[in-house]
Amino acid sequence: MPRKRKILRQAGDTATDVALPATNSPWATFVPELLSAVQSVLFTEFNECNATWNASMMEDQNRRKKTAMPQHPLLTVARVNKHWNTVATGDLYRHVHVRKLDTLLMLLRACTQKPELIEYISSFTLDYDYNRMPSPPKAWRKEEGRRKRAAATTWKFLNMLRPLRISNIYIEMRAIAPLPAGVEPGALIPCLIGIKSLALDNAQLHYDIMGVTPSAFDWLKAAAPTLEQVQLPTTVCCGQKLDIALPNLKGLWLPNTHWLNEDSLTSIIESTSLENLSVGSLGMSVATFEMLLASSWTTVRQLHVSLTRYGLHNYGASYGIIDPLVRVLIQSLPLFAKCSVLSVWLNSFDGVLSDLAAAVPLNVHSLTICTTDSMPADHLKLVKDILERKLPHLKSINIPAAKWHVDEEELSVDDQRALAACYEDCTRAHVRLTFDGPIPDRLPWQY
Repeated sequence: MPRKRKILRQAGDTATDVALPATNSPWATFVPELLSAVQSVLFTEFNECNATWNASMMEDQNRRKKTAMPQHPLLTVARVNKHWNTVATGDLYRHVHVRKLDTLLMLLRACTQKPELIEYISSFTLDYDYNRMPSPPKAWRKEEGRRKRAAATTWKFLNMLRPLRISNIYIEMRAIAPLPAGVEPGALIPCLIGIKSLALDNAQLHYDIMGVTPSAFDWLKAAAPTLEQVQLPTTVCCGQKLDIALPNLKGLWLPNTHWLNEDSLTSIIESTSLENLSVGSLGMSVATFEMLLASSWTTVRQLHVSLTRYGLHNYGASYGIIDPLVRVLIQSLPLFAKCSVLSVWLNSFDGVLSDLAAAVPLNVHSLTICTTDSMPADHLKLVKDILERKLPHLKSINIPAAKWHVDEEELSVDDQRALAACYEDCTRAHVRLTFDGPIPDRLPWQY
């Protein structure tokens, strides 16, 4: 009888009993190093695709569709035989994404039975995608009890993760709130030591406070010495100055700066050489935005800016402040001489798109521009304006639409002709043009 082993689906929500066939075929007994190299290609391509597919979905799309990540190709590879399964296990557990408590329970059970699996985990993403707490008292108490049990189980697993083994952590903080009984707000998890990438999303935490909640500030301070990429939590310090040194910081994600002390932001920016910068607009003054861009334009290689009232997690700048911020951005963009990846999300105003096309840095390879109030003709004109500049390194233009997708049946005859001409112009310029895909909320980064 074929031997059965339980394999946890790294990118999904189920564990699967699989039969591992016994075979002596040469293709089934590759040298482990060669087999690992082949499997690493599958792993890398899948995760690069998913970084865009999953991380940049808008929150309302996620909640409406409750979408799960597609099945990882390594799961299929691991089912070939015992030898292939042994080699694939490390890659399957390298990047773990948990979106349901059932997934975490299976992961906890697998790692308890086989503690060596914990050693494979180098990246951990946790987001239960909770809705707001219900209003009726009975429903509130029931949901509160469910979340307390989930938080206790989650806290137990987080404390199993090994320090100096984990390099990337993303946690939606409601997944561990409230902390289990006896755990202090300043309690830390061991794996914060030595990590390179940390994102703590506590934007919704203040809506559903139940008991003791974890301190994002203490977590950030513990991980600071080795951090290279960080998302500053939305409510960190609530205006208190951040006395944290980030000597190795290369990438910064600012969903908004509503509660962030501006002196803290200045000290962080001026003490580092940022290469990747993602910034939202909630609560950001024009002076702060100017400082942020002026302090980073000589070093930044990848830039994402969201200046729209629909920004990350439905936040954004107020109507009165958007236009000045856009003007600051347009004036600053040509100064980003090293920028090769540019992503901009904004509301379109008269004249803004033409000005934006003229401001794209010369060294840009990949360009993404999302406008929330534009029509197809505006997008086509934007592409034409960009191509006319003949940017020497431009390889791709993506204009994901917030309100429409390019469907030839829905376009007028004139728009269809303009679209066809636009594709032809891009083909001649060796530029790949796309009008679909998810709307980005930040630059993808993960170790």
